[in-house]
Formats: sequence, C-alpha cells, structure tokens
Amino acid sequence: MQETRVVFDVNVFISYIIKDRMDEIFDMVFEHNICLYCNAEMRAELEDVLQRPKFNKYLSQPVMYYIDFFDKVTVFFHTISTFQDCADRKDNYLFDLAYQTNAHYLVSGDKKVLATPVEKSLHLVTLSAFKKRELA
Repeated sequence: MQETRVVFDVNVFISYIIKDRMDEIFDMVFEHNICLYCNAEMRAELEDVLQRPKFNKYLSQPVMYYIDFFDKVTVFFHTISTFQDCADRKDNYLFDLAYQTNAHYLVSGDKKVLATPVEKSLHLVTLSAFKKRELA
C-alpha cells in the first residue's frame, strides 16, 4: 500500500481533541499508511489555541499531553514561506507545507482554506470527505 501524504489543518486536530477522540488519528495514521506532516507554524498555532481559556473545559489533560501526541503522530518538515494565495493569510503556511511535502491532501474545516485555488495534485477536502475517500 502506498503512503498517503496529508496535512491536517489545526482545526482538525482541535476537533479530535475536544471530542476526546485522538485515538482515531493514531489509528488512521498507522492502519491506513498515512503520513501526517507538520511544521513549526502549525505546532505553534495548536499550542496557542489549546492554551486559550475557552478550551479549558474540553481538555482532560495538560496542554503538553496533546502537543506530545501531536509530535508523535506527525512528521516535522521545515518549510520556506512562499505561498501567498490563501484568503486568510495566516493559513498560507498550510499550503507551503502541503506543496513542499508533495501532500496528496490538505484537510480542513475552514471555508477560506477549502476555497483556495490549488494545483490539481493537491486535494482540498473536509475531514468527512477525506475519510470517505481514503479510509473506506
């Protein structure tokens, strides 16, 4: 089975964390030969979001528990900032990561990310669409 290269937007990780279903990410990665890529910007954004007071009620563990999990299920890739076409400029790093790792998918729940024009080799999809395409 060929490895599927994937970038999850931070909102996908947050969704799994607040629903206490991180084990599904682990299963997805190891049972379906998926390589989840991350970069420094993504890790920093995840840590920042998890430290916001409104998320305290959803976290059963300290923030570093989730960051450690993230570090274990992702492959770190140092990116160079080049992409400038996302309507939400702070998300350009996702496209840098996707293109520079030759990812097959960029999975997001953000409408601005999903509406960004991309090359045919990169599929912008929601999590449910990704699961239907890759995990069926």
